Amino acid sequence: MAGWPPRNARPGDSRAPPACDAKYASVPRGETGIQCGRAAVDSARLKTFTASPLFLLPDYGTIGIALPLEVGLPLCRGSTDSREVAEDSAMIDHLSLIEKRRSHLQTAVSDLGTLVIAALNKSIDCLQRQDLSLATRIIEEDARINAQRRTLEQECLVTLAAYKPAGEDLRAVGTCMELASELERIGDYAADVARIILRNSESPLPSGPVTSIVELAGDAIGMLDKTLSAFAAHGDESAIRAAVALEDQVDRQEHAFIDRVLDAMRSDADFVTTGTYLLWIVHNYERVADRATNVAERAIYVACGHTPDLD
Repeated sequence: MAGWPPRNARPGDSRAPPACDAKYASVPRGETGIQCGRAAVDSARLKTFTASPLFLLPDYGTIGIALPLEVGLPLCRGSTDSREVAEDSAMIDHLSLIEKRRSHLQTAVSDLGTLVIAALNKSIDCLQRQDLSLATRIIEEDARINAQRRTLEQECLVTLAAYKPAGEDLRAVGTCMELASELERIGDYAADVARIILRNSESPLPSGPVTSIVELAGDAIGMLDKTLSAFAAHGDESAIRAAVALEDQVDRQEHAFIDRVLDAMRSDADFVTTGTYLLWIVHNYERVADRATNVAERAIYVACGHTPDLD
């Protein structure tokens, strides 16, 4: 290889180096790969140089190649880069797997959320109609929510151990595991309401307080639904905050309801048992709103890397 590169070689010199066949000195746009010596590299895996394209050859310095500026030519450094290309390819595949796992886990969170919201809506229907058979079904179906929570947690642990995610992916996987617990607990609130209905089976709850509870419950469930949708859609902080904007309103509704029920309990001793059931029920639905806020805080953590206090 003596005499290469020529002493008068300059950037833009049209002479191709001996290590590369001259027929590869010009590569059409869209070419999937080129050969340089014995090394075959995939241009889809390496950066291409569209301005002042260069070959970097071991031991021979930098050689300018005359190519149009719009043509991209891959970096080619011989057999050493074949290993690097393989490593880059493995890294790309690894990242793709992590993204797929993250997407799968977030879908699983959405599926669990769908079950929980369905249970909550059934509990409202049960409360309005004092339906004892529906109350029994809600309690039985809670076992499915519990099982799905355990499955999701196991999948999160496997993902952490096998794929070692980092950055936003790590935050997302950890959050999915936390949300599994949050959602399972929210599902318990629906079952708790059903148990109260069964316990109060001998006398129906008064319609006035029930109507107030249903209004509060609708706001709380709406918060949870919007927050889970924002999380699934990778929403930004402002969108997630907007999903739980009714938190203060739900708190005010609960406080006003408690005051009315306590007044009724003070004035009528026979209302104490019924009033106690009503207070338990309204508190369960208010806790749905509180936990929806927890979900929002974790969703913001995934999106932005910090955890705000939304209470």
